[in-house]
Amino acid sequence: MRARVDVWDAQYLWLINDIVHDASYAVSGYRLGPDPSILTVPFRRPREDRRPYPLFRRRPAPEPVAWLLQFGNVADHRITDDQGIDEYPMNGVNYNAHDGTLRVETSIPTVFILWVAAIHITLVAEPDT
Repeated sequence: MRARVDVWDAQYLWLINDIVHDASYAVSGYRLGPDPSILTVPFRRPREDRRPYPLFRRRPAPEPVAWLLQFGNVADHRITDDQGIDEYPMNGVNYNAHDGTLRVETSIPTVFILWVAAIHITLVAEPDT
């Protein structure tokens, strides 16, 4: 089963940010597709093991999920790893309409900026095989 959310308007970035907050991505893991205006970033969510009543019933472990964040309409991008860490936790994605940039905000200083013609962000979750 595959799930997908497309965001075309900045007022709905909260849908993306709700999922990517506290997730981590590797700077070396991003890739441009055959269409260079699409940049894809695989990321991992923190393991969530919520069992409100563990004494009564154990839920089966959730199936592993591969998460992808795809940015469309990308004219240019700059992603740097000045700290040399490679893996960064995401706080969210912000859009600046004045200069047409999307920024992936992290808790560790790094640069992840995309110059876009218009917002198009796709969040994809699919079974990890």
